[in-house]
Amino acid sequence: MNATQAYARLSRLGVPALRTYDAAAALGIAVSAASVTLARLARAGLIRRVRAGLWWVGEALDLNVEDPPIEDVIELVFAGEAAE
Repeated sequence: MNATQAYARLSRLGVPALRTYDAAAALGIAVSAASVTLARLARAGLIRRVRAGLWWVGEALDLNVEDPPIEDVIELVFAGEAAE
């Protein structure tokens, strides 16, 4: 099984994340072979390693969130002091 086939099969599982041994079972390969396959998919940017043994295979998440304006933060932090 090549990387394209492995990625297609993992994507069809319909889960956003999986463990290495889950991938091994889904792909019908040894856990060590699944680890190598998942690492290759991660290097290609198709999946992401969350931590040891856990992989994100779902859609990419946009975690680029803007910080709120400093004035809003100051108002929230010091709102209780104005009432005292």
